[in-house]
Amino acid sequence: MTIEFKVPERLQDIMVAHQAAKNCRDGCLKLSFRKQKAFWYGIKAIELHLKFWKELGILYPQTNKGNWVYSSQTNLVRKGDD
Repeated sequence: MTIEFKVPERLQDIMVAHQAAKNCRDGCLKLSFRKQKAFWYGIKAIELHLKFWKELGILYPQTNKGNWVYSSQTNLVRKGDD
């Protein structure tokens, strides 16, 4: 039985910002003099990722245990294999 939950729009926005920060980090790493900016974007991406899962855990306490996967296409989190 697959367990899945709908992700609210405000949390979807956090994950979009997380992905944007990762993309900026990767782009900065390709440029010669942007290593400090890449570091900053990397930290921001981690902070947003942690914020997403923390707030999701408050909304759905079941997601605090086990492996959960977020799908940006369906805007659902699903219980993965343990």
